[in-house]
Amino acid sequence: MTLDIPTLFITLTLGFLLLVAELTVALRAWARDASLRDWTAGGWVMVLGLAISTARGHLPEVPAIVVGNTALFIGSLMFSQAIYRFIHNAQPWRWL
Repeated sequence: MTLDIPTLFITLTLGFLLLVAELTVALRAWARDASLRDWTAGGWVMVLGLAISTARGHLPEVPAIVVGNTALFIGSLMFSQAIYRFIHNAQPWRWL
C-alpha cells in the first residue's frame, strides 16, 4: 500500500480548515484574547499555504512551492506567537 501525497495534503487542509472554523467561532466569544486572535490568523495562513501546496500540480511549480512554503512558515510563526502570548501573558519578541 502506498500513500497518495495529494490525498494526504487534502486531508491535512480539511483538518486545518475545521480547526480554523472552530477557532473563528470561539473568537466571537473571546474577542479580546490576543493569543486566540493570533492562533486563528495563523490557522488561516496555514490553510492558505496548504491549499497552495495541494494545488501544486495545477499551478506553476516554482511560485506554488515558494508561496505555499512561505505561508506555512508564517503560519507556524503566528502559532508560536500565540503560544508565547498565552503562556507568558505578554507581548512576544519583535522577530516573532
